[in-house]
Amino acid sequence: MITWKRFDFFDCTINDVKQNTEQKQEEKEEETIYSLLSNPENCVKNGRNYLVIGGNSGDIYFYNNEYICERKLKAFEYSVSKIYEAKNQHILVALGSDDPTPGRYLLKLFDLNSNTKKCIKKIKIQTTQNSDSKVLSLAINDDLSIATISFQNGALVYVHGNLIRDWYFKQHLLRQPVENKELEKEKNNKIEFIEKMLFRKQLYNKNGKMVHVLYCLTNKRIISYFFTRSGESELIELSLLIPKPRNFTLSSNGDLIIGIDQIVIYFTPEEQGPCYGFNEDKTEIMEFRNQLVIVGNKNEISIYDVKQQFISYFKKFSSSINFLHMFNQWGTIIIIIQSEKTKNLQIIRLEEQKLKTKLNFLFKKNRYLTAIKLANSQQYDTNILGYLYQTYGDNLYQRGDYNNAIDQYIHTIGILEPSYVISKFLDPQRVKNLAKYLHQLVEKNHANEDHATLLLRCLTKIRNETQLDDYLSKNPIFNIQSGIQLLCDSSYYKRALKLCIENEKHEFYLHIKIDILKEYEDSLEYISKLQFQLASLYIKQYGKSLMKNLPMKTSDIIFRLCTNWNQNPQEFKNKQNNNIKIEKENEIIKMKNKKINNIKIEKEKSKEKENNNKNGNINKNENGKQSANFIDYISFLIDYPQILMSLIEKLLPVLENPSSELIQTLFDTYLSIIFNDQRKIPIKKEKKKKYQMKALELLKKWKNNSNLNQMLIIAQEYNFIEAMVYLYEELHYYQEILQLYIEFKDHDKIIEACKKYGKQNPELWIFVLEDIINTKGPNTELIQIVLKAIEENSLLSPLRTIQLLSKNNTITLGEINEYLKKVFNKQFENLNSTKSNLKLIEKETESVNNEIKKKITEPQFFGLTLCSKCKSPLEIPTIHFLCGHSIHERCLPTLETVCPICTYSEKFEKENEQFENSFELLKNSENFEQQFQDSNDSFLFLTQYFGTELLKLED
Repeated sequence: MITWKRFDFFDCTINDVKQNTEQKQEEKEEETIYSLLSNPENCVKNGRNYLVIGGNSGDIYFYNNEYICERKLKAFEYSVSKIYEAKNQHILVALGSDDPTPGRYLLKLFDLNSNTKKCIKKIKIQTTQNSDSKVLSLAINDDLSIATISFQNGALVYVHGNLIRDWYFKQHLLRQPVENKELEKEKNNKIEFIEKMLFRKQLYNKNGKMVHVLYCLTNKRIISYFFTRSGESELIELSLLIPKPRNFTLSSNGDLIIGIDQIVIYFTPEEQGPCYGFNEDKTEIMEFRNQLVIVGNKNEISIYDVKQQFISYFKKFSSSINFLHMFNQWGTIIIIIQSEKTKNLQIIRLEEQKLKTKLNFLFKKNRYLTAIKLANSQQYDTNILGYLYQTYGDNLYQRGDYNNAIDQYIHTIGILEPSYVISKFLDPQRVKNLAKYLHQLVEKNHANEDHATLLLRCLTKIRNETQLDDYLSKNPIFNIQSGIQLLCDSSYYKRALKLCIENEKHEFYLHIKIDILKEYEDSLEYISKLQFQLASLYIKQYGKSLMKNLPMKTSDIIFRLCTNWNQNPQEFKNKQNNNIKIEKENEIIKMKNKKINNIKIEKEKSKEKENNNKNGNINKNENGKQSANFIDYISFLIDYPQILMSLIEKLLPVLENPSSELIQTLFDTYLSIIFNDQRKIPIKKEKKKKYQMKALELLKKWKNNSNLNQMLIIAQEYNFIEAMVYLYEELHYYQEILQLYIEFKDHDKIIEACKKYGKQNPELWIFVLEDIINTKGPNTELIQIVLKAIEENSLLSPLRTIQLLSKNNTITLGEINEYLKKVFNKQFENLNSTKSNLKLIEKETESVNNEIKKKITEPQFFGLTLCSKCKSPLEIPTIHFLCGHSIHERCLPTLETVCPICTYSEKFEKENEQFENSFELLKNSENFEQQFQDSNDSFLFLTQYFGTELLKLED
């Protein structure tokens, strides 16, 4: 214990006990405290609130903390040997004698709660009577069921039973006394007798039975007795190697503390415990609040804190001082001493300082660790403990002891704000210390997301993979996105990928796999297991890289996205074949019903297209399955025309309503393969013809789903003549077709086109005529055919035709001779017919004039007697019309100047004629488009339909 630090944590007060000489001279006066304490034969015990002292006259005195006697109890007639005050009950047990005969003892119980302090029980102690039967020790257990008494002759009496309630008690000798005859023989060897006894404070479990344990200190050894509830006892010797044990006491947990010379040994009921060495021999030993109080043979008082390993108090007295008594009373240590020379009596009181005073003292001495241990042992307030640890940690930090400083800061978790500690250890050299603190912060559930993320950063910096794996396995609360980024920055890609999978961070997983590790095949496999929406998104994001490295597998994924994501590839193939068969059957049926349902089908398709456009990039088919829009993936497929072409060819039979963009893309791909000038490898004629056929078939097959104007732009870009002619024809751009043939100077095609489309657009002949005028040396046959068509269809007047032809100097009169003859002949015929018509008109005019003159100049006879409208007899006023009808004035709603009857008959005839015409139009409405194209006057044709209300303009 030389290395233990010495402190002064007790306040010492010494009170002198004065001797009253007057009371000494008077024999019948009461005993004083001086006389009671100075006599070593008297028993002194600490009671509940009093100091209890047994006198020689059989009285028991109760002194308060000011050493004033407040009570006096006449317990025995002769003397008081031992006293004991129960811990749990206010009962005083006294052992004494009412008879001066040696060896006759009584055990009395007094009720201290009553005013009379009457004796409630007397027990006669049975022992062998001899001259040396002096009582040495009395021990009673806490529940007052066992009492043991040791005598100087070596006897040990055991009394079993409830000392308060029972009237019959079992008594027997655990140790037999030595008779008087044998005392002389044993003088040299000395008798073994029990000097002190103590019951263990708690019951002890031995072999499954609860037993009371009695420790006994003899003049040679230490033994222990085990008492069961039935009264049986068992003797166990603790140690045969203990030389001359001086004293013992009990610890707070019931263990035995033995003082031997310069050693203190702790014992459990059955075995030896720890051992401590001290510098002085022990005359008295006692435990006070988990501290060991020792009085040495050199008159030294030492108080040791064994757990915290420091000396709480030390004081040395004069060598002429004798220590009489030591006990714990009123929360203090009381020691009674007496001077050998003056016989003066003193009472020493050692009062422990408050914990706050101790801590302040230790802090001033920089004894932080001792202060913390002391506060922990006293179960001090957690906030104060946190402050102690913080102060100690700050002190260590200032001294550069960062490892121990962080250990102290760890104890402040939950009390001190973590930012205070973190700010001190942000230096890169202190990363390990910071990681240790943050790890404990996370373990104790006091960390937030930022703390957890910072811990991950520290672990990646120090490269502690074991601790890192352990940390990640516990599902920490750090920011997942930041955690993945930290792991990637430290090249812990496998751990980052695992973290992505556990937290479903698909974007980060694919970024690592594709952009960093270049593991494209694993990435595609991962995408194939995702949900439709996510797979579509990531294919758009990483499609360019995936196509560059795995074009075929990427195209398979795109195909699944655009058809049925949850379906297997083999099912796609079967579905494709079935769709081709169904498609052929549907085409046959459609051809049969085309004339009947053409208009209805077109309207339904237009509505379907509108609904599909409203769905955006993701459409739903009839079964509710989602499919992506293939156009979204064209941006990274355009560089792979063969794959793009094959992919769209697979998609078209599967999709129910392919979009115009999809068909347009396939058409563009066909033409780019054929006509792309950037390709250095020439294409074979057979292959070129194959793709041309495919392009034309695509146009013809999907013309109703295509935007023909856009397709025409593509065909014009690649100068694909066959497709251009087909699209011009579908769009009714006949003039463009004719212009195309004119550019190639193909007269046969020009004539054929004019004949074919001339009915729909007769002005095509005029267009050809204008081209002839601008051409040097035109074809004579072509001129004659054009002039004949113009003349037959009356497209231009002869004069205008001749004026136009005169602009071309190369055209001779002989080339247009036949045309002129026909024109002149026709003009003569028209002139003759006009003259004959004029004569007829003159005759009709003359007859009409004569009739009018007759009506005006000659009288008219109206012979009707009945009204032409109501059929009743005519009455004045009556109106007579020149047509011969007579009508009452009252039958006319207004005074009309025209006969309503004649007017109605004419209107009826017109309506009837109009109805018959509309009926004829209604019967032929199925061929409306063809009739419109074949009509000479398209405006008149439409007027007839609008007039019959078969066509109505919608607002």
